Amino acid sequence: MHDLVIRGGTIVDGTGAAAYIGDVAVKDGIIVAVGSDVGSGAREIDAAGQIVTPGFIDTHTHLDGQATFDEVLAPSSWHGTTTVIMGNCGFGFAPVRPQDRLFQVEVMEAVEEIPLDIKVERFDQVFFESKPQELQKIKKEFPVFFPKEVPDSVWTNKIQNPLWRELYSEVQKKYSDIEPVHSELVTLFKHIKHYFPKTKTPKAVTVIAEMDYNTKAIYADSLVILSLELYLGKAHRFYEFPKYIKQNFEQRQMMPDLVSSFATTKINFGKEKTLLSQMVYYGKQLYLKDLLLPAYSDAEKMGYAPKEITWCEENETYIWRYFLENEMLYSDESKLTSRFIAPAPFSKFYLEIDNESPGQVGAWIGWQIVRSYAENNEVPLAKLLQMNAKELFEKSKYKPKK
Repeated sequence: MHDLVIRGGTIVDGTGAAAYIGDVAVKDGIIVAVGSDVGSGAREIDAAGQIVTPGFIDTHTHLDGQATFDEVLAPSSWHGTTTVIMGNCGFGFAPVRPQDRLFQVEVMEAVEEIPLDIKVERFDQVFFESKPQELQKIKKEFPVFFPKEVPDSVWTNKIQNPLWRELYSEVQKKYSDIEPVHSELVTLFKHIKHYFPKTKTPKAVTVIAEMDYNTKAIYADSLVILSLELYLGKAHRFYEFPKYIKQNFEQRQMMPDLVSSFATTKINFGKEKTLLSQMVYYGKQLYLKDLLLPAYSDAEKMGYAPKEITWCEENETYIWRYFLENEMLYSDESKLTSRFIAPAPFSKFYLEIDNESPGQVGAWIGWQIVRSYAENNEVPLAKLLQMNAKELFEKSKYKPKK
């Protein structure tokens, strides 16, 4: 005898087959039989006139916060949903540091209430789908992309150039549907609006530019520019860049790059050029990514591979001791920037560990200092971002975790 038999329902099994009248038998929580003669059950439900289906899978939900306090995820489960997917709008609560869980839930609840949408204009499509004789129309629509000193012949040649058209074709393969990028932009700017309410909602424009990896994503007040040719995937055949650079040519790196650009409008570098001032400056940028990109991993925020974050975590004490013992924190020696702050294949301790290390370990340590300050001091975000590096460091109570 089965534990449960659902009798006489109209079965829609999800395979695409036509609906049919039948019974469903359940034993030990598992469906063991479906058909017209499944035997008896200790409990039977008359489902005549009702539809019997497998549980629905909801592939797009905003239940991340609710999952922490509502075990049945109502009302979704009331409507036949048995499986939900969360975090697919660019936010969620994994990964998240344990001490930040409640804070992130509260932020998410606030962010969800912010009414915001962002228009994404495909300049790349408009440009490369046009004919040369339509150039004047394009220039009127997108004047910012056409410097007056550049003759029209440059643009008409670009429209027709086989190499540029091949690049456009590759971009289209990857980004024919721009909705995932649009969704991420909306989520990001909702977070930005939460922390910086006076921020204008920008228009986003996608372009195909000159493969300048220093300007992959640009924030300029009311305009966001995304160079799609630099987000085709690190293994793309067009990329002839060092590994440490092209590892960040992934779509997932688009929003961290954009936050880096946004951060320059909120953080003052200051006049000091010491190693500490640079560490704290980039640490503030990364701390902004903690707040604005809560669903992103530390590796994604840094532009590291996961193993590179692990290396930093395992060697934090060693890195810090090296800086102290060599009296580097308050040194303004210019070479320290290239050794420990600037993107590079590895950091330059001038020791055997160099080849094991990732670049930018100074920025990573600066991030931990800023995090420590935020955990040990209650100050407005705007004040933290403008604070002198030396003062922030001294009040941070920073100590390496390992």
